[in-house]
Amino acid sequence: MRWRPDLLAGGPPCQPFSSAGHQRGLHDPRGQLFLEFVRLAAELKPRFILFENVAGLVTAKGLDGQPGGVLELVQSSFEEIGYFCRFALLNAADYGAPQRRVRLFMIAAANERLPEFPHPTHSKAASASLFDEIKPWFSLGDFLASCADPDPSDVVRPSSRRAAEMAELRPGTGLKAGGIVEANRPGGHWGYRQDSFLADLSLPSRTIRAASTPDFVRLADGSMRRLTWSECAGLQGFPGAWHFQGNASSKFRQIGNAVQGQIAYAIGIALGTAARQAKRGKAESAEWPASFHRRLRYTVAEAEVNGEHRAAAKAAKKRVAGSVPVDLVADESL
Repeated sequence: MRWRPDLLAGGPPCQPFSSAGHQRGLHDPRGQLFLEFVRLAAELKPRFILFENVAGLVTAKGLDGQPGGVLELVQSSFEEIGYFCRFALLNAADYGAPQRRVRLFMIAAANERLPEFPHPTHSKAASASLFDEIKPWFSLGDFLASCADPDPSDVVRPSSRRAAEMAELRPGTGLKAGGIVEANRPGGHWGYRQDSFLADLSLPSRTIRAASTPDFVRLADGSMRRLTWSECAGLQGFPGAWHFQGNASSKFRQIGNAVQGQIAYAIGIALGTAARQAKRGKAESAEWPASFHRRLRYTVAEAEVNGEHRAAAKAAKKRVAGSVPVDLVADESL
């Protein structure tokens, strides 16, 4: 009998679908690399498949321009080779991670019952009672308290100008980015600059990114510093002794692009249990969660309100950028 793996797990490039990128979807060559995942599944014929990507894949547009088209293509591509799928958006904080990281997961099986995703073990609303099955979220403050003092060579503090700008920030806020004027927001749609955010120590950290500008934390003496790469690795679930190669930027990139460890462990346990039980099942995919349909409805409605205005603003920005000399473009790193 030909050997077959129990599990094929992976995450095709997320950049084409991430809110941190240009969201070109299938028009970005990386956006079609999931087809290589499908090809490997067809050749190896694993019992189970685990697929991970950013939440933006739920509403990513297909080649016909319809939100949800990419996810439909992912599902149909696996179904065409005999695999049936179950999707979910899961938050790592709900599985004991000291990080709020929401990601799309897919479990697929060919001729066995589709496994369920593991039930959350933690919750923002849970109490600290010893009798509760669901535990409270693991906060960033508690995580940092469990860590050794960081290596001074890894500590990055804000410049005096940046520190002055951030001095009055409340935890969980940051310096505002430029307002994006939209049809229903004539005063601008304001967000926070990713490089100037002050973490709320009472909550799990925000999503750890692949950039070397993680959130700042305010220390007991009122000063601030960024989370170090080793702390970010811990927030991602890496063991303390895990060794990373390269400079600091490379380490941040490796860490931020990884799947969070606690949630990977929880899903692994669920899949291991399913593999041992070996139950035959119905050959059909599970319905998409209701939350997916809510996201899709919102995306369609929002595009109807702002799509034309946003496209015109983007075109105007390109025209202006094309006419500005390179040495006059503002340095965003300041």
